[in-house]
Amino acid sequence: MGGRAGGGCGTPGGASGTTGPGGVANGGTGGAAAVGGGAKNPAAGSEATVSGGSDNIANGSFATVLGGFENFAEGDYSLAAGRLARANAQGSFVWADSQDFPFSTNTQNLFRVRATGGIGLVTAIDSSGNVTKNCFINTSANLSCDGTINGGSDRASKENFTTVDDRRVLQKVAALPIEEWNYKSEGRAVHHIGPMAQDFAQAFAVGADDKHIAMVDADGVALAAIKGLYAMLRERDRHIAELEAREKETSLQLSRMEARHRDEMRALATRLETPRTGEAAARMQTPLATRRLAGQLRSAQP
Repeated sequence: MGGRAGGGCGTPGGASGTTGPGGVANGGTGGAAAVGGGAKNPAAGSEATVSGGSDNIANGSFATVLGGFENFAEGDYSLAAGRLARANAQGSFVWADSQDFPFSTNTQNLFRVRATGGIGLVTAIDSSGNVTKNCFINTSANLSCDGTINGGSDRASKENFTTVDDRRVLQKVAALPIEEWNYKSEGRAVHHIGPMAQDFAQAFAVGADDKHIAMVDADGVALAAIKGLYAMLRERDRHIAELEAREKETSLQLSRMEARHRDEMRALATRLETPRTGEAAARMQTPLATRRLAGQLRSAQP
């Protein structure tokens, strides 16, 4: 059984079950392939589809080109759309914007998008259709979301646990250069503060490479440094408390010594001033210097 062509100038039918319903110079040559329309759109893969557009090719089995211009779906089960999208690998999905440059992938089962105006994901609208919740990746590759970004941290998903020396991390943080800077893509108007990925990787040896800093690593380093600082402060507080206790004990000992000294002074003054039995006459003969000393001792008592 021959292929079927629905119509259009120069649009042939190909292998058995192939459909080329219209357009210009389209060709459905793969088994059960289909071309919806457009111009110069061959669907050579088995059960491949080109919906329309111009100069698109669906060579992979079960491959699809939605339309656009010069999009190639070469891999089996691949999909290409937009302009100059190249879905070269099996199961790949390539969506390219209007830029006049090829945009491709050779990685299987990869979804790749070129959107030089940004990418928006809308998750909620109000009763008038206005966006109320969304995530947006702008042209500087900055991700902004109306909600939170949750990173996986389930213990069951992790392995190879080791203990972290919090104080050592604190020392490294203290030595880590922290600068204010801007991304070249954002210009001088937008400022940021933080370390360089190279310095961070050298200091802590974490992360996939030395060009990025994972949020989980930055958070972990910060928390470890805080714990290290807290331990140092607790140790300092204990040391201060010990010094205060020693000072209090020393002050108490000094007070006791002063009290004992006063008692001794009083006793000495009493002995010098009080006549002994049978010595009244002798007291009258006590040298003037001794009596003066007793007076001084008495006046020195609080």
